[in-house]
Amino acid sequence: MWRYPLFFCLNMLTFMPVTTYGQNTPLLDRDLFFGNPEISGGQLSPDGRWIAFMKEYGGIMNIWVKSFDAPFEQARPLTDSKRPLYGFFWSFDGKYILYVRDKDGDENINVFAVDPAAVNTDGSMPASRNLTPLEEVTAQIYAVSLNNPDLLMVGLNDRDKAWHDLYRLSISTGERTLLYENKDRITAYDFDWDDNLRLLYRTDEQGTTTLLRMDGPDKLTPIYETLVTEQAYVAGWSADNTKAYLVSNKGDLNLSTLFLLDPVTGSMEEVEKDPLNRVDLGGVFLDPQTRRLINTSYTDDRTRIYWRDKDLEADYAYLRSRFPGREISIQSATLDLRQFLVTVWGDRYASESWFFDRMDRRLILQYTPR
Repeated sequence: MWRYPLFFCLNMLTFMPVTTYGQNTPLLDRDLFFGNPEISGGQLSPDGRWIAFMKEYGGIMNIWVKSFDAPFEQARPLTDSKRPLYGFFWSFDGKYILYVRDKDGDENINVFAVDPAAVNTDGSMPASRNLTPLEEVTAQIYAVSLNNPDLLMVGLNDRDKAWHDLYRLSISTGERTLLYENKDRITAYDFDWDDNLRLLYRTDEQGTTTLLRMDGPDKLTPIYETLVTEQAYVAGWSADNTKAYLVSNKGDLNLSTLFLLDPVTGSMEEVEKDPLNRVDLGGVFLDPQTRRLINTSYTDDRTRIYWRDKDLEADYAYLRSRFPGREISIQSATLDLRQFLVTVWGDRYASESWFFDRMDRRLILQYTPR
């Protein structure tokens, strides 16, 4: 449905005469549009036992948690941050919720962990541990280990403010192990399914980015290059770890396209581009347990999903039948992909978050953010 632009509506209101119609039309509070949602960002724990979400605490959106079968009114706050958080996620074993925040707006980001099951007998807030307690340092998370859920791969610019060295970080102890000292203008690191550092990104002073293969502690081999006006990134690895899923719009490519890149030979095989030739590739969904490509997605006026898994495609079709005319996206999932939180919305509907169990196709409304 076509709508008037907002500035046109405001200009028209400026010249409208005061009438009884205007007096009888209630004003809408700006908080309805710009205030904090009541609940947002729900995430199932990997085992489905818990739901974590964002909700106001002390006027700031903080992390809350509840057991799956408990009402939201019984949820407990896990953080009391006075600054907005940059995001949160579960460790793969569900033992921790990890989040990132800065200090008093200084944009020096640290990584924190909190136990979702912790309950203090005096009613106080569970303690969060700062896993990167360094001054004037911005931490970056590059990978979360599935093989050892206690490990994160993080970058810290404690040695050189301009560049991040790579560390392996233990969530339970906070112990850090240096994996790569960055003296090569490296901007990002990429790991395969087995937590091996395989590819690195280097950007020169002209903005050209080179994808480098890790051939040893002191040997980096260039395998792919993009100009400052182009983009390429690795979206994951093939099941056998021999090839990388590369998304690129290099050269004559008008739209971002998915390839399989052999990092040894540099050869590339096109996997998929937009079948309608309209937009860039929007997303790549890989199953972390089977390592299979599940779907790809593209968004123009609506989101189109192209499924590689027929069972999941059938489940998605069922959801579409239950919510006709609405957009449906996967918000969160258990590790076995049996249970989902899905977001359902449309231009004539408020956004809603629903729990969906694929085994019995049970649907339970969780919350309406606004």
